[in-house]
Amino acid sequence: MTFCRLSGSSKRGFTLIELLVVIAIIAILIALLLPAVQQAREAARRTQCKNNMKQLGLAIHNYHDVHDQMPLGTLNRHNWRIAILPMLDQAPAYTQLNFTSAGFRGDQTDANTTILRNWKVAAFACPSSPLETNPNYGGWNPNRYQGHHYAAVAGANNTGYGNCLDFYGVMCDNGPFQINRKERLADLTDGSSNVMVVAEQSNKVAWTGSPGWEFEGNRTQGPSGMRGGWYGPENLDGPTGTYGQTAGVATVIYNPNAACGDFFQCGVTYSNSTNLASAHTGGIHVLMGDGAVRFVSDNIDLTTFKRVAMRADGNVASLE
Repeated sequence: MTFCRLSGSSKRGFTLIELLVVIAIIAILIALLLPAVQQAREAARRTQCKNNMKQLGLAIHNYHDVHDQMPLGTLNRHNWRIAILPMLDQAPAYTQLNFTSAGFRGDQTDANTTILRNWKVAAFACPSSPLETNPNYGGWNPNRYQGHHYAAVAGANNTGYGNCLDFYGVMCDNGPFQINRKERLADLTDGSSNVMVVAEQSNKVAWTGSPGWEFEGNRTQGPSGMRGGWYGPENLDGPTGTYGQTAGVATVIYNPNAACGDFFQCGVTYSNSTNLASAHTGGIHVLMGDGAVRFVSDNIDLTTFKRVAMRADGNVASLE
């Protein structure tokens, strides 16, 4: 019996062209997949940022339950963030802080430096923020005290209600958080659900003014607090003091994420009227007085945005 060998039965590999086609298809699939992965990651970060603000809201309400008032916006060298540390499970660190002979400036080394240097409280940091958590700010914060991403709302400028002082940053007395004064939730007579008490300040804003006043040669600036985010002014005597140079509070002048047109009002990191901003697409998170967290569009009507920044101007506006 004779067997015939079938021709063409030997194995052969991919040609170079076929291999390149496969690699190109894989590259295209990866390119299509990456944006979806990035969007999923940002959605998770955005959710965590929102949850941080809810934690801050609970801490502020717990503080109010204990003291029958909200924390001071800023006073005696520190701000409201220090006051609510015990309500954020940071009581051990809080009890070690020195409030009499030491300060909270990242450019000074004292009894509090051991605790505050490179220390991070996660509830004050938005994971979407591109900013350093413990920035140096060109030597103004060499101890790298935390740079916070959420500011208490001090009010709004040019509204016809309340008083504002413009000196190296605008500070108004018409918002829920103040310098040298504590407000109660009952003082939010426009309705706690209609007044924002904390807002995101977690991204840089562009300064569009004349050149020559750039801070460290930079025409984009991060949130207020070049000495670190725990700091409050030592001197509250108006134009001869540091009234406008503080951290922790923000006065509304522009829309969220808007470019800054006045260097001294919002173009420098020590101004307490640095614009509210975030890295989220299209807007920022804000915490309302009733504990709800809202997302505010960059395109919100500026008059409405200013009204929700004030506690009792009588012109009730809603973000719902």
